[in-house]
Amino acid sequence: SLALGTYEVTNLEWASCYQVLANEGKKINPYVIKRITTMDDEVLYENKLSKSTIADKTDVYILNELMNNIFDTNIIYNTRPTGIQISSRLSNKFAAKSGSTDTDNWMIGYNKDLLVSIWTGYDDNRLITSKQDKLVCKYLFADIVESYFKNKNTTWYETPDDVISVKLNPVTGFYGTFYEYTKDLYFKRSNIPWYLRLIPNLNEDKE
Repeated sequence: SLALGTYEVTNLEWASCYQVLANEGKKINPYVIKRITTMDDEVLYENKLSKSTIADKTDVYILNELMNNIFDTNIIYNTRPTGIQISSRLSNKFAAKSGSTDTDNWMIGYNKDLLVSIWTGYDDNRLITSKQDKLVCKYLFADIVESYFKNKNTTWYETPDDVISVKLNPVTGFYGTFYEYTKDLYFKRSNIPWYLRLIPNLNEDKE
């Protein structure tokens, strides 16, 4: 039930959790101060980076690809992906998650170079009734990441060797007919659904 909001967490705690996914399974302890020096550049304090692997890189890659679907305007089915309001504003690929209650909203997104986590709400915890107010955190996210990457280049994660992509209908999970929308969905080579194994060449090694 924790994921449903039964326990309050800080924005830093959220970012600390999602940075494991952004770092391909590696956990890095967050810090605010990198280094303190004197006017003569004598180092008085320097943060010692703590890093450990706590999640499988392949599993994280598949999850990151899945979390990019929040921006896919082609997979509206009964409900709308929650990031499509800003999908046209983004020029780079991100994995992301949004959330809301009656009194707050949040948006967190990342790629291999940047993670941004935003919370919006009122100081007095009153209800958020304006539709525009509910979207503020998403528009902030788009503005921040676009500004950050304005004069920078970024790339998406490299596909692990033990992952295969198959063009499927993302709503049904099956092969699409000639008029259906399809996109690359990712699977571990050791965990390909049985109906995909019937197609030749899926289990062959990458060239």
